[in-house]
Amino acid sequence: NPTTSFWLQDPPFPDLVDKRSKTLPKTADIVIIGSGITGASIARTILSECAALGINRRVVMLEARQACSGATGRNGGHIKCTPHESFCEYKERFGVERAKALVDFQTSHLPILVDLAKEEKWDLAEAREVETLDVFYDEEVWMENKHKVEEFRKGMPEEARDTFVWEKEAAKEVLYNPLYIPTNHC
Repeated sequence: NPTTSFWLQDPPFPDLVDKRSKTLPKTADIVIIGSGITGASIARTILSECAALGINRRVVMLEARQACSGATGRNGGHIKCTPHESFCEYKERFGVERAKALVDFQTSHLPILVDLAKEEKWDLAEAREVETLDVFYDEEVWMENKHKVEEFRKGMPEEARDTFVWEKEAAKEVLYNPLYIPTNHC
């Protein structure tokens, strides 16, 4: 019994929120679970590619509740990477070089999605790049993330140039400065 996503309180296309088939097909070529950003992107890509190739595929999307009511809906549709977290996780699991490749792949998606929204004239999508700021109130989590940013900056120096760590006093000084220019910070 989750809370209602903000976007579902006054959706731009209310008839889509509860759109569903009366019955499920007995067979499908492809089944997509979830109607959030990932499920919708996969469905669009599959259908577009199949149409371009002249291939007919039966695609079924399953959603437990309302359209986009899961993780994508709960986070307001934010498409945010945390490359410092991903880099450290991937480095531990796959080594530095593979971690770099995976983080590059992960972070390449945001500009593509922003461009897609512009090309398709999806004005309601409000897809745009914005500044992100991670704030930690737990000392242990703060220290862990601070270490992850240091590892990220060492392992991927070019990609990490806009990722910074500010201690409490420095953050106050910068963020309250009217000449502050946004980037990505921790």
